[in-house]
Amino acid sequence: METTITGVFNNVGDADRVIQQLVASGFPRDAIVLVTNDNPNRHAILGAETSDVTRGFATGTTVAGIGGMIGGMVLSSFFGASFWAGALLGAALGALAGAVLGSMIGSGTGHQVQEEYEHLLETGAVVIAVDTDREHAQRAQSILHAGGGSALSRSVHRRHPPAQRTA
Repeated sequence: METTITGVFNNVGDADRVIQQLVASGFPRDAIVLVTNDNPNRHAILGAETSDVTRGFATGTTVAGIGGMIGGMVLSSFFGASFWAGALLGAALGALAGAVLGSMIGSGTGHQVQEEYEHLLETGAVVIAVDTDREHAQRAQSILHAGGGSALSRSVHRRHPPAQRTA
């Protein structure tokens, strides 16, 4: 899984300094995207960078699956059904419902962040997005924060389609 850390900067000069710090810290330059209001495909780029469907799916599936399993075990005793059959059925139904709801919530959260970033771009701000793995995400976030980044956000993806990465 890929983690994207995004942050907003007041101007391109501040953003360029942070990009240099990221590269000096070992982040590949092609994993860093600078988005300005002049980017013709800024909407698509921000949509790809801020989408959190994957994390919503995983969290929803796990939490609702466990809850469904526990509920299924409890209900099976009331209906005289097999304890394990109730647990499996409850887990499956819970995981399915959690996957759908989690994906919707993750998508909605990503859209809110995207809209906020697009509004800030219209006021002259710029956005940096850093695609990294889970182990290096905190370091990227610290560099963005130390460089003056605001409205920091973290999202989780399977991976980005190549067309979305061009700035």
